[in-house]
Amino acid sequence: MKAKTAKIETAETAEPLTKVAFRFWYDGPGDRKNGEVTAIMPEIPGTADPYTCQCYAHIGQHSSCKITVATRCSLTRPATEAEYLPLLHELELIGYRVKIIKRLNQQAYLEARRAEIGRITAACVAAHSATAGKTVQL
Repeated sequence: MKAKTAKIETAETAEPLTKVAFRFWYDGPGDRKNGEVTAIMPEIPGTADPYTCQCYAHIGQHSSCKITVATRCSLTRPATEAEYLPLLHELELIGYRVKIIKRLNQQAYLEARRAEIGRITAACVAAHSATAGKTVQL
């Protein structure tokens, strides 16, 4: 019988930590009991607009949101640990290594999203240039 080898995770092989703030979204202005927890990932762009970031919820899963709406809207508040634990486990199951954050430093995260959008754009331009004029078989 073959012995199983354990995968040793090092700093070089480990997925980077994803900063996540968990917010509880109320179902409506008159309903302060029911709602859903959303994971806000402030360093990951939601779209090409640097004022959006990626978010994740049980229903709908990955999406984008305006970071100002996630933090200033009267229909949201920080989620409690008991509220966000199921979503944290779901994120870990799909491969995220999460670093929970309590505060969203909007200016610092804006710069991180701008840098990531620049990196993605440069990679797309390079890929397009490399395939320009070539037939690509799908």
